[in-house]
Amino acid sequence: MENGFTLPLEQEPDAKEGLADLLKVLVVDDQVSVVRTVAKMVHDSGYFSIIDVADDGEQAWSKISKRPADQYDVVITDLYMPKLDGIGLIGRCHKSSIARDVSFMVITGETNPEVFAALSEMGVLECLVKPFSFKLFMDRINVFLQRLTDPVEKSYTEVSHLIADGDYREALAKLQQLDKSELVKPKWLNMKGEIYLGMGFLNHARECIEQALKSCEGYLTALCNQAKLEEKAGNLAAAAAALEKADAISPLMVDRKIDLSDLFFQLDRDEEGKEMLCKAGAMTQDVDTKLEVSEKLTKKGYTKEADKIISRLLSFKFSGIENCNKIGISLRKQGKYREAERSYMSALTYHPDNAAIYYNMGVLYLYEAKSMRATECFTKAMKLNPEFSKARAMLDCHCSADSEKSMAAAKALAREVFEV
Repeated sequence: MENGFTLPLEQEPDAKEGLADLLKVLVVDDQVSVVRTVAKMVHDSGYFSIIDVADDGEQAWSKISKRPADQYDVVITDLYMPKLDGIGLIGRCHKSSIARDVSFMVITGETNPEVFAALSEMGVLECLVKPFSFKLFMDRINVFLQRLTDPVEKSYTEVSHLIADGDYREALAKLQQLDKSELVKPKWLNMKGEIYLGMGFLNHARECIEQALKSCEGYLTALCNQAKLEEKAGNLAAAAAALEKADAISPLMVDRKIDLSDLFFQLDRDEEGKEMLCKAGAMTQDVDTKLEVSEKLTKKGYTKEADKIISRLLSFKFSGIENCNKIGISLRKQGKYREAERSYMSALTYHPDNAAIYYNMGVLYLYEAKSMRATECFTKAMKLNPEFSKARAMLDCHCSADSEKSMAAAKALAREVFEV
């Protein structure tokens, strides 16, 4: 399968006003035939000139992360794919400053209401169920692009970004510029409540969020804001109840299960906290999230459950340096030295000349008190990259006459720079 292609337009695109700059799209699906069919439909729509493709979520993320200054305007993605599924890809983009403006359209054979609840909560503008005709695709893409360029929707996105950046006063000023008929709608009441929550005005926040929930009691985002409000007010049981209600409506949101587990542990409901973490770890394909869950379980003493997640993670064949290093670092922090070494060795089969991998292996051996092997790894890292100052600093620590002090200094340095 080709990594991507650019198709020349046979005629000027008959795009609606405001779509002139909307030119870049990424199509993601693990079925080659679907990718090619959708890419052809996208081309024939006349709205896009740059059409890239990816065959799983990880490859899609790699393409997205390499375009920080020239990002895709739209990603059309399948849900169920190897390595990283559609929901995981959308969540990763939403958490990233370089990809938070990407808009998603989902194509799927799924008809489960819980899936659509999760997609709606994540801000997916359109979902198209396979199989579909070109006419249906065009109908949906037209609606999609109209919503994408709608002034009110653009304002909602702008205010959301201001909230995410902590610019609450500017967000409130921007919100108050809207027509009064808009401000009484649940989405804006909830957003106003979220702004007040960020500013610390809990009573104002409560009034807005409760109004939003009164208009729509199953409003998921408002329920999550209600949970944040109650937690800030010290009402942990009420916060947990709000998240439990949201989780019952939309049970596929992994981050919410993690937040709920934290509340359960604070309420001494440890078994429920463990169960929620295990569900989160089993549901997600995202490496960072699996590692977060594993670390939380280990910290609470549930090593058997943590090991199960790690074993599953190590069964994946990751070729990317970043994921292998993340896994190795997390395992080393959890004291799982053998598993960490296995992850680094796997990484070296793909990248035998990567200095960062040898550096992290050196840190691992340092924690195992295998001084000679640590020195060999730091030396190898220096040979591969003579400008690798962190590796040089580690070697200098090992040259100290006082081995106990040098080991302490090296570990302190490792804690400062472990995210190589």
